Amino acid sequence: MSTLPSPAYAVSVWFCRSILQDFFSLTVSGEEHVPAEGPCIVASNHASFLDPPAVAAASGRNVYCFARSSLTGNKFSSWAFRSLRTIPVDRDGGNDLRSIREVLRRLQEGHALLLFPEGTRSSDGSIGAAQRGLGLLASVAQVPLVPARIFGSFEAWGRGSGAPKVFSPLHVAFGPALSSEDYDPGSGDRERHQKISDLIMAHIGSLQLPGKNLTD
Repeated sequence: MSTLPSPAYAVSVWFCRSILQDFFSLTVSGEEHVPAEGPCIVASNHASFLDPPAVAAASGRNVYCFARSSLTGNKFSSWAFRSLRTIPVDRDGGNDLRSIREVLRRLQEGHALLLFPEGTRSSDGSIGAAQRGLGLLASVAQVPLVPARIFGSFEAWGRGSGAPKVFSPLHVAFGPALSSEDYDPGSGDRERHQKISDLIMAHIGSLQLPGKNLTD
């Protein structure tokens, strides 16, 4: 399957990038760390609904990401989310093996995947603990992991807030990619999956904001 984006995806990314730059002054650092081609997983902190479009637009890659399966309940929404390269996942039903298989297939085809190791949005903007799902996927896929950290999204549209605060600045920072040799302790480690997730979360937390125009 081609790694080229669908027209709907290309237009949506262009629209999101324009909105984020015009209304949230989106800036990016470390984008050179995201592989220009080939499979990779971009892992980011998560504090706002703004995070998926911001990190995807900042990455310079055409990325796949997860969407709650309840959002794809009719033919139109299913088509729309598929066009936008989302993979439906049942967040209330435990391990969604079908979604995992599709993710692995997309990575084998050379695509990029955006994941949020915390699993849900932060309630206060701080970086939370990682779930083991990222480690499970990474241990099987054995692809580069790129840490990313978004600053300002909680202030712009945090959990529990009302409308987004326009002109509240956002910044996405990417760190150097980790190879499987860097992050995977091997199948002999009983805590393998959690250790991988914790390691990438530590790398996310270590990323710094250039300048002093935003707060953590």
